Amino acid sequence: MRLKGIFLMKKITVILFIFFVSFSIGITKTQSDTSQDISERNKEADKYQPGFYLIAAEADSAAALPTPSAGQQVVLYDYKFLQVTERGKPRYLLLPKNADVPLILASNPELQKKGANGFPELRLELTPEAAGMLERLTREHLGGKVAFMIDGEPVTIHKIRSVITGGQFHLSRCTDTACQYIYGRLVKKE
Repeated sequence: MRLKGIFLMKKITVILFIFFVSFSIGITKTQSDTSQDISERNKEADKYQPGFYLIAAEADSAAALPTPSAGQQVVLYDYKFLQVTERGKPRYLLLPKNADVPLILASNPELQKKGANGFPELRLELTPEAAGMLERLTREHLGGKVAFMIDGEPVTIHKIRSVITGGQFHLSRCTDTACQYIYGRLVKKE
């Protein structure tokens, strides 16, 4: 009888050992999975770096664009952040996957309910390094176009008419909710 009790205790000990090892592996795997999830989310966030992207081509359809290279992407510009009177027909843009000028702010953006033209206005100031990159980009691509992107979406597109120096600019044609949305996205990213 005593032998059966010892055998039963050993069996319970083995079962408990297997349970705890399995449980520990499960916890480790869960922590590893969580770290991997965070890492993937960070990569995804990096993929949508806010900034200025030089437009390589634009067309009425994605099929009408040149085939993107490995370093390029196609995005739809639907004017949703602009006032209704400023909107045009949606356009497909061929852009680099990484910002030509990352949006690295020197200070918090300023949101004004009413700018000089009567519409909401968002004032932004780049760091000296980013301002230098913007100046080089605009100097080298006069007459070209750039897309200002946040979260993988083109907010505005601009023809480069002059060299932009100083790194200060503002968005002034956005809708009330769009300026607030952009402001929220930028403040959240800092």
